[in-house]
Order: sequence, then structure tokens, then C-alpha cells
Amino acid sequence: MTGWIALIILYVAQSWSTAAPQQGRWVALIILYTVVVIGGGSSLILCRGPATRDWIAARPLPQNHRISKHDLKKPPKADALGVSVPDKSEVEGRFVIEAVSANQPVTRSNLRPEPAIEPRQGQSVYWLPLSEQPFAGQTLNADVIVDLCGQGKECFRGQVAAIHCDEKTPPACSAGVWLTDAGRKKLLVLGDKPKLAIFVPVGGQKGEK
Repeated sequence: MTGWIALIILYVAQSWSTAAPQQGRWVALIILYTVVVIGGGSSLILCRGPATRDWIAARPLPQNHRISKHDLKKPPKADALGVSVPDKSEVEGRFVIEAVSANQPVTRSNLRPEPAIEPRQGQSVYWLPLSEQPFAGQTLNADVIVDLCGQGKECFRGQVAAIHCDEKTPPACSAGVWLTDAGRKKLLVLGDKPKLAIFVPVGGQKGEK
């Protein structure tokens, strides 16, 4: 970069000596000023490195939310000279530590590779494989209210604690659902591996049947 800047400065110097006293020298000064501004800014970027900007939350992200591409949007001036945005692969599939409001930065320091589920009094987490409902792994996430319904049409209201997926391609996902201890006991009566369907109720309230 310094090579072409030096060539332009040399050209300006020659133009200064051969140009007409007024108009030509003004043109030479304008060229020199442009070179200094652009070259100086580029050199500063090269010396300091690109400024890193975090992805922005496209929606509220609660604790233990599993990040997907739909949760992220580019930060302002993401395409500007000297601005760098982390690759989405560095944040996708990771879990939120502290809740993030919509339009706030999703920092890598606020993400972890696995969910951290804290105990709740009178409740426990029931893990339901989503292999027969692959769409559910794309729509469910932490804090979503769901109904687990058996073949006998009896349903159990719960709240998603977290979605966990393995590293296979495509990934196999399971939903961890908070159920009351009473509801879990009823569910276990159906057998070790009851066939359940998971639904998101329209306008569902927090809680469980």
C-alpha cells in the first residue's frame, strides 16, 4: 500500500512543478489530500486490526435459549470498512447465560456450549426425544409453554427448560420440559417410553395440568 501512495505523491510533486500556477496546483493539492486521508485511514485499520461487532438479538432471548440463525441480525455498519462480525458458526447452537433483550448485542462471553438447568421446587425435567417430530426442534426453545399429549389424549402442560441437540448431521434433538412432580408421576405410569406428541398451545399460560 505504501508503494502506490509513494508513486502518487511523486506524481503530485511533478505536477506541482510543471502545472500552471493556480488551477494545476489546486488539483495537485486535492489529489494529495485524498491520498493522505484514504491512505492514513487504511494504514490505521491495518495497524489496529478490524473493529469487531457482535450479532444483534432479533428477538428476546431467555436464559438457556439455544441460538439459531433466526435469532440473529447484523449489527449497524456491519459492512463498513474495518468492521468485522464473528462467523455465525461461533454462536449458533450455543446457549444464552443471561437473558438478552431484543436489539441488544449477543456477546460470545454470554454464551456457553451446554444449557445450565437449575432445580425448581416441586418440578423436574422430563426429556422427550424429538426424532419423530423434527420440526419441533426448529420451533421450540427455552421458556416456551407446551402440552405433552399421549395416545389416550391426556395432556400434560409444561414449560421448555432447554433444547439439546447432538453434533450429528442432521442433529438429534431432545426437549427438556419442566413438569410438576405430580404430573411427572402420571406420565411415568404410561411406561418407560410413552409415545407422546408435543404441541404449543395457542395463547398458552405458564403452568401445567
